[in-house]
Amino acid sequence: MSKVIIELEGGLVQAVYSDDKKVEVAILDHDVFEDQDPKLDLDGFFFPELDPNLTVLKKWQQKKSEYLAAYPLLDED
Repeated sequence: MSKVIIELEGGLVQAVYSDDKKVEVAILDHDVFEDQDPKLDLDGFFFPELDPNLTVLKKWQQKKSEYLAAYPLLDED
């Protein structure tokens, strides 16, 4: 199964990655209707950046692991 990863920063899409070059992506962001200068062309399809090994996901998982080691979640039992 092909996977698409959408990287967010501050609520904005920074990048889209896929392990399959045949995947097309469209972004439907309802918040644009509240913007003073809405970008209504985001619903057009585009091809994501090819990342066959999904290295962006591996980097995320490493950062998550480091974060959880530094800030362990509290047990709510």
